[in-house]
Amino acid sequence: MSVYITERRGINSKYQDNRSFAYRFRYPRFDVFMFTLRSYAALPIDRVYLYIELDRELPDVRVRTQQLVANATALFGPRLRTLQHRRLTTQQEWRQELDLTIAPGATVPDPTQDAQRLVFFLQNDDHPFVDGRQDVLREGLARLRMDQSRFKTLVMSHWSEFVMLIGKRKRPTLAGSFVHGEITQLDSHQIFNFGYMRHLLSEIAWTQPLKRLDEMVRMKQIYWPRVGSKYTMMTTDKAWQRMYVPLREQCRKFDAYPHARIPNWLVPQLELPPEANTPNTTLLRTPDHIVRVLSRPGQTVWTRKISFSNASFGACECGLDNGTITPIKEVVQRSVELYQSLLEESNSN
Repeated sequence: MSVYITERRGINSKYQDNRSFAYRFRYPRFDVFMFTLRSYAALPIDRVYLYIELDRELPDVRVRTQQLVANATALFGPRLRTLQHRRLTTQQEWRQELDLTIAPGATVPDPTQDAQRLVFFLQNDDHPFVDGRQDVLREGLARLRMDQSRFKTLVMSHWSEFVMLIGKRKRPTLAGSFVHGEITQLDSHQIFNFGYMRHLLSEIAWTQPLKRLDEMVRMKQIYWPRVGSKYTMMTTDKAWQRMYVPLREQCRKFDAYPHARIPNWLVPQLELPPEANTPNTTLLRTPDHIVRVLSRPGQTVWTRKISFSNASFGACECGLDNGTITPIKEVVQRSVELYQSLLEESNSN
């Protein structure tokens, strides 16, 4: 995890006095981050590497720094391999950490085995794990390990958006609790095989510092016409990875997705304390609700229909039609089944 914790970041600074963006300031960002970090502590993670930079203008930043160290140590124990008070933004920094801290040669001597290790790569500080169980996640990890693709990922957040996006080029493949397809998408909240992560962070020559991998490359078939050096370091029309998208939400952005025009009544914002988030409040899981969520994935460049003279996608089989989606029946049915199992378990308890 490499993040910067601040009350004034990007769009927040621009719109801090705008009432329509007041939802971004409901809780201190440090508290939101600690909720997120705690939610990961129970996940099947072997080693934790934290690069956490706190804005010096945060209230009580010295106290917050001490809390960060104490909480991270308590949450992860011996799994915590490093906690550095900085965010990594240059390729030199990433290469140094990869060689000296994250993956020194003696740790895993077999290069093939090294490349297939799975890494939960995070450059977001506010996407807590919200699934009521870990069965879908563990199935996804098993599928990644069995998949022979050179580069592969499992996306962990922006759930309904990615269920749509994975079918933007061609109809995705349904496999158990997942759909998967070939794509290039580096949203920095994914589980990568280590070979792919190393390729992105070290082997591809960067031309500029990157705060997030999102800024590295855009795939034409996803982002057109918002491609080129104005938007990102690189542009491609090739699919670099096989991406798995879970059919049950794994993580959620704390402030939800109003920026993507997904209304809060449909996908609610999360609350503090963490215990306030339940199936009766912010984590609604009824079949009717899931169908509504998957039928309204937002309005962004991801959902925009694209036409090329030399390509054909966004067709009916992909579910796209002028920025809206008609859900693939089998995908929705499987998602409802997964949520139904959560409800049955909750009712039995």
